[in-house]
Amino acid sequence: MDIKEYMKTKELSIVTGLSLSSIYKLVSSNRIPHYKLNGYQLLFKRDEISRWLEGRCMRIKTEEEIVTEARKKLKKEEKL
Repeated sequence: MDIKEYMKTKELSIVTGLSLSSIYKLVSSNRIPHYKLNGYQLLFKRDEISRWLEGRCMRIKTEEEIVTEARKKLKKEEKL
């Protein structure tokens, strides 16, 4: 077990911007991946939290991506 792979609750709060109370609520409802060291110390594995966040975040497209998609769609419609 590499200790650098894990975060404590306070570090998780800083990294994610979630309040401590929000984290505790997520833990108590088993909605966030976590571990308990010696039955009480909460630990969070960095790679699991990263995947958990990715699954809950929505990526916002850049203006350039939106314009590119619109141009492709217009070209496709012109062919019809």
